[in-house]
Amino acid sequence: MNFLKMRFAFYNYLLLTLDAFILFSCSPVDRFEDDKADIGKIQEIKNDKLKNINVLLSNDYNGKTLKFTSETILQNLSHENLINILENQSLSIQIYNSKIKINLSNGSSFLENGFYIVSKNSFNIIDFEGRNYRGKIKIIYDEGKARVINYLSTEDYLKGVVPAEYGIANSSSDYEALKAFCIVARTYAYSKIYSSRRVYDVRADISDQVYKGFDYEKEISSSAVEATNQIALFYNGVPAQTFYHSSCGGQIEDVANVFSDGDYPYLRNKNDLDKNGKAYCSIAPKFEWIETFSESKIKSNLKNYDSSLDIANIKDVYIESKFPSGRVKYLAFKYLNSKGEIKIVKLYGNNIRFIMLTESSNSSLRSSMFEINKEISQTTGNLNKLELIGKGYGHGVGFCQYGALGRSRNGQKYDEILKYYFPLTYMVKIE
Repeated sequence: MNFLKMRFAFYNYLLLTLDAFILFSCSPVDRFEDDKADIGKIQEIKNDKLKNINVLLSNDYNGKTLKFTSETILQNLSHENLINILENQSLSIQIYNSKIKINLSNGSSFLENGFYIVSKNSFNIIDFEGRNYRGKIKIIYDEGKARVINYLSTEDYLKGVVPAEYGIANSSSDYEALKAFCIVARTYAYSKIYSSRRVYDVRADISDQVYKGFDYEKEISSSAVEATNQIALFYNGVPAQTFYHSSCGGQIEDVANVFSDGDYPYLRNKNDLDKNGKAYCSIAPKFEWIETFSESKIKSNLKNYDSSLDIANIKDVYIESKFPSGRVKYLAFKYLNSKGEIKIVKLYGNNIRFIMLTESSNSSLRSSMFEINKEISQTTGNLNKLELIGKGYGHGVGFCQYGALGRSRNGQKYDEILKYYFPLTYMVKIE
């Protein structure tokens, strides 16, 4: 019996003997009340489409070979069984005549628009490239590529998302924030499913929500997913846009200042301060930060931003304007080009974070909420050093993760937290 089977058998024994719901956990957590959300005030609607999700795991698997560590079943896209695949039996994947061709090591071959691969174990867990997933693996032809997709229930998907995206919420005092975030993450998933026009709804990385599958699930986050089962935020009859970030620095940003794809009245600038005027997210590590830049690093960053810039020396830097939140709207650099001409280049808003890569780690700036200190050479008149002194982490729109933790630890309930970050929205339960 292989390791995965032994592990599943062990969990099955615990389920039967202890009558407990056991999931993987990297570290013990405090006890918490497994209360269910009060759905009496929540609208109920029926929408079967939202109950399952297609998560892209690999953009193109053409020409590659797969093996599964337990027995599986190959199905067509109508979910009809084609053949049993034995443990560790290899199957190669090829694109042939705009279809997917699967060749098994036993000589069997199948040609379809796509396939499902389903685990035969009772846990409905299947492995792909060393990681275990709930649901099914789908291999489908799309736009000249062999996409690999994890097809599973949206609730099971969230169990692999929430601990990856909100692992900082891991104690009983964080539980209300965790429930609120489950609804935020579910709403994000629903909005992607609702508007999806592709063979997949979301990617498994930071371009959507980080999803790490079955192995990453935690007891406390899975409990919060179940406590808020199929509850999401809606606005005007559709899933709301639930942007989130790590810490806002005490000011939630207006969506129009960061994202240009829509205008949402529930995503406006406002403070996120307690009654004493302290930012709820001030509990975040490095809530306040300083980044130092040399002239050479600034020139390098600006050239990477626009390769046509002819920069001999940086002469000055200044904040031209700010948004009402205190985040920088325009950061201007005055420079001398090779012809001896003075020029100015301006960086805008949240883009500053991805242009001004840090000197220490060449990573994006934590936020665009900062002040500046500068050192100009008395001899050359060139900029020697620039300090950015800032607060917060992320774009600042929508749900502040550390702010929600601060609110939860201050006694606020999940619905109160959501009402603050997403006013004008309402909760819906999918039936």
